[in-house]
Amino acid sequence: MKKLYVLNKVLYSLALVTIVNGISVPKPKGQPVWGYWECVTGIYCPSSWKSISKYCGGSRQSPIDISSYYMPTKPPRKPLQVESDNDDGLVIGVFANTGHTAQFTVEENKGSVYLSGGPADSETYKLSHIKFHFGCSITTGSEHTFDTNPSAAEMQMVFYNSKYKDFKEAANETDGLLIVSSLFTPYGGPTYYVNPTLERLVAMLPNITQPGSYVMLNNDARIELTKLVPELTRPYPYYFTYKGSLTTPPCYESVTWVVLKEKLTISMDQLEQFKSLKNRHGFSQCDNARPTQPVNNREITKNFNPY
Repeated sequence: MKKLYVLNKVLYSLALVTIVNGISVPKPKGQPVWGYWECVTGIYCPSSWKSISKYCGGSRQSPIDISSYYMPTKPPRKPLQVESDNDDGLVIGVFANTGHTAQFTVEENKGSVYLSGGPADSETYKLSHIKFHFGCSITTGSEHTFDTNPSAAEMQMVFYNSKYKDFKEAANETDGLLIVSSLFTPYGGPTYYVNPTLERLVAMLPNITQPGSYVMLNNDARIELTKLVPELTRPYPYYFTYKGSLTTPPCYESVTWVVLKEKLTISMDQLEQFKSLKNRHGFSQCDNARPTQPVNNREITKNFNPY
């Protein structure tokens, strides 16, 4: 078995970091600095993001509240289908602290995961990265809400349309992105089941507490997407879908959202590990969620009956 290479190289300047070619690197100095709740001089909080990017003030922004009051059912022409280059949706890559979140970026030349059907219809979307949003308490954390109620955390699996070269090229195209979102419900104390793939990710968090730090996840610390989200292996997973945007600047309105109805579970200990991640000011990244945005008469549908 190959050794897990922990490249805990802390690119620690007070600049934000981004993921480029699967590696965490600082953004160039002089770019606008944005955050969530840390609204102080020189930092743009969510209500001011439109000052950074005009798209953040658009009419199809995400996240949204998903209301159970009169939601039409719209069965897809084709069922949602997940395929992968490797067994169990195995992917390897870089797990990094971006300064805003924990993000796993797929090393695509070692295999990826593909999604078609459902709201993707005849298009095929390729997995680019996975990121997490989590709360300072178990009553906050997710970006999307059900009937105005947030969950403790949310995992967003970002796919880009395979007709484009990569995520960057697809990001501002109308049909460029599809994001599958899973919300988490917490449990406390010992449990009879711990998702082993989620636990492998959580076990790496102590290595990436500082912005810019990252670890390389190889076969020993692999991510198996179909085991991380078992709902995706079912013949007909239940979900809600709508047209929206990226939830961070530049907020491009290029996303088809698929929010899974079935929540995943996360332990209190695992949540504490996520809360140990630091932002660029040395504070916990918790509550790294953009507030819900106006629906503005957009169609939100589900693929099942009843709610």
